[in-house]
Amino acid sequence: MASEKNERKTMDKLIVLTALPAMLNLAIIPLVTSVETMWIGSMGDALALAGQSAASTAFLTSFYLLSFLPTIVAPMVASATGAGKHDEARAKVSETLSLCGLLAFFGTLLLTIKPMWVLQLVLAHDSPALDIAIPYLQLRSLSLIPSIITATSFAAFRGTLDTKTPLIVCIVASLIKLLLDPLCIFYFGLGVTGATISTFVSESFACVINFILLWKRDLIDISVFRLPRWKALRPLLVGGGIMIVRQIAINVC
Repeated sequence: MASEKNERKTMDKLIVLTALPAMLNLAIIPLVTSVETMWIGSMGDALALAGQSAASTAFLTSFYLLSFLPTIVAPMVASATGAGKHDEARAKVSETLSLCGLLAFFGTLLLTIKPMWVLQLVLAHDSPALDIAIPYLQLRSLSLIPSIITATSFAAFRGTLDTKTPLIVCIVASLIKLLLDPLCIFYFGLGVTGATISTFVSESFACVINFILLWKRDLIDISVFRLPRWKALRPLLVGGGIMIVRQIAINVC
């Protein structure tokens, strides 16, 4: 009886220690985005604020629609790791990163070439805020690949029950953005464009660091950086299809 009670306490402690950093990670990003909005609002230009807000909403909608695979890869990595199949876990992470990178690449092209396809969800076609929103979204789209790679890396770490490492990376990347925002927006006089530059720098930093950490933990195999074969791709598409319907319902409908 005492043994079962100790096991439950150990399990409860593990759940808390795993869940708390993940919750903090999810809470940091909206806070940092709010600070960016504050800086742009302090410019005193209502159109700049409206354009940035609309473009950010359009970008986040695109991000959530394309980032369905990280949700799927976490339990796959956890299952393989729990079964002691490290090679399988490494292959899942590598294949998913390849597929996510490809999806993000096409998403970046779409947002760069046809930004109105997404912006029309939040702005009228004759809105004066489009003069700010379109270039902002086009520049912001450069952060789509590193953002999705970072999300996939976080899922891979989570699959190994390590949520502290991505939290630390997220905190450092967020501090970089918090430092660069006022410098780029005001000191260098770049305005709204400066906000996108600071975001790209911080997201790229997080992407590179996460990639290096996964590689050092032998969770990435460069030779497996290719599109998954159908046998490996099928569960990703089936699970991902369900998730993308959920994302559309939440972010579009």
